[in-house]
Amino acid sequence: MLTFKNITVRDAAMLRRYYENCDYALCEYSAGVKLMWRSALRYAWAEAAGCLIIRCESEGRVSFDYPVAGPEGDEDAALSAIEAYCMETGIQPEISIVPEEKAPVLLSRYPYVRVSNIRTWRDYLYYKEDLQLFAGRRYSGQRNHIKKFHAQWPNAEFRPISAKADAEAIEQFWVDFKAEFPKDSGSKAMAELELSKKMMAMPDKPWLLRGGMFDGEKLIALSLCEKCGETLIIHIEKALYSYAGAYPAMVQAEVAAFG
Repeated sequence: MLTFKNITVRDAAMLRRYYENCDYALCEYSAGVKLMWRSALRYAWAEAAGCLIIRCESEGRVSFDYPVAGPEGDEDAALSAIEAYCMETGIQPEISIVPEEKAPVLLSRYPYVRVSNIRTWRDYLYYKEDLQLFAGRRYSGQRNHIKKFHAQWPNAEFRPISAKADAEAIEQFWVDFKAEFPKDSGSKAMAELELSKKMMAMPDKPWLLRGGMFDGEKLIALSLCEKCGETLIIHIEKALYSYAGAYPAMVQAEVAAFG
């Protein structure tokens, strides 16, 4: 039977071995999401048939990610391992956050499956060129915000940042951000903010792509991204509300910087 272990920061390298070349183009299939939300969603991992299997538990409901295969992984065997685990533990088998190209595999494997496609759970997925150029009518609003931002703060610039080298600037940013954070923000927003602070403080690793928008020496926006396959997954984006247009300006800059 599968033996699951709770995900910890020490598992980052193991997770990246599977997610580095994963082309599912879903944010859940990334080391950053698993580390950032590991306590809230009680993520646990196991390996079977050369595949990574993730177990999630939320509000008493257990589900599994679709297996992520390594170089010689056998997804079919990994699905069989999940089925055996569910049979032995009495858990209803549920595969959650299914990559679009893997849905036919599950539909043919389970003829009586129930499919749920909830709009609020979907990621926003963009072509790199769209975010670099914001061309066309669809992105006219973003272009206007970016233009006004650079007109008001012409010396603002984006650059990669380091948790160690830029620790003082990052800490001051959180102080400034909290001062502008809406006082009526709900508990979920506050919890997400605390998780973001912890992720930004993680030790520097090549796969953790941190970036910051600076107005002179002042850090006014920051982000944390991760490259999985051909997809740049943006885990964290925070900007001072007093700098109107900083969010779209940072998106454009981070995509150009990180690809």
